[in-house]
Amino acid sequence: MKMLAGALALVVLLAAACGKSGGGDGAAAVAPRPGGTVAGLPSEPVAVAQTVTLSGSTLTPPPGLVISQITWGWGDGATGSSLPAGPVSHSYATPGRYTLTVTVQYGDGRTAAWTEEIVAYDAAAPMVEETARAIPLGQTVDVVVVGGSTGAVAAAVAAKNAGASVFLAAPRPYLGEDLCGPLLTWLEAGETPVSALATQLFSTSPARPMYLKRVLDTALENAGVPFITGSAVTEVLRDSGGGLAGVVLANRSGRQAIQAKVIVDATDCAWVARMVGASFAAWPAGSQEFTRVVIGGAARSGPGIASETMSFQIETRPVYPQ
Repeated sequence: MKMLAGALALVVLLAAACGKSGGGDGAAAVAPRPGGTVAGLPSEPVAVAQTVTLSGSTLTPPPGLVISQITWGWGDGATGSSLPAGPVSHSYATPGRYTLTVTVQYGDGRTAAWTEEIVAYDAAAPMVEETARAIPLGQTVDVVVVGGSTGAVAAAVAAKNAGASVFLAAPRPYLGEDLCGPLLTWLEAGETPVSALATQLFSTSPARPMYLKRVLDTALENAGVPFITGSAVTEVLRDSGGGLAGVVLANRSGRQAIQAKVIVDATDCAWVARMVGASFAAWPAGSQEFTRVVIGGAARSGPGIASETMSFQIETRPVYPQ
């Protein structure tokens, strides 16, 4: 079956699609990220040649751990290291957006890494200052689920059934991106749905994409979960202590803030997890295998190509009958 369904834990982080969380063979074990924020991190762009001074003095290690060293990757090829409270300085030679990589090493040898962004600009170049403004508060909930896949819907329904208030934000203009987009709308031979949602989605196989979208819409509506489509997360909200406190959405209506105690990242490439600095290993180098569904025409052949012809018809009928 081409879906994730059931428990909330299944979609807390869907990182496997575009990168593997954690270290690979021989890598240092990954530990939790410390609390707090990097001291001195610029909240506004800095001028080229302006000195940026950072330290880990405001970082709080997880219980039982001690920060022994911090390594700084400035994003322009330069690196540095310091003791937890020791400052480290750097300046950028050219304008641009630089990804600062902060790697904390604990006393037990484990590490935690995350990224921040520093923008450098040419002070002599013309600039336009954007007017500061407040962002409308769209929802305040216990859990915000980001993503429009079947796993995202299953997670939202599970959280709601557990007693949490839930809001779902999908980046695409429909739900079911993992099934409808790539046309994975059928069960393989011998495959049997194991959840109520999966059973309803594949009551007919192959299923029509519009039918799958309707089932997912209805599942959220019946569970009492408000949701919005066509809304991408542009940044995360943090509380006064640096903890996650929600997300900011961008859509045709502008930008809205969603306050939440828990963020469930069910995006295809763990985009929200990347925003908050989750650790990822590089995708393995070498040849990769991918599949696609083609409607009509002759199957292609050649080196490295394998094809399967499916002989079935998709029933057509009104999705929303009168």
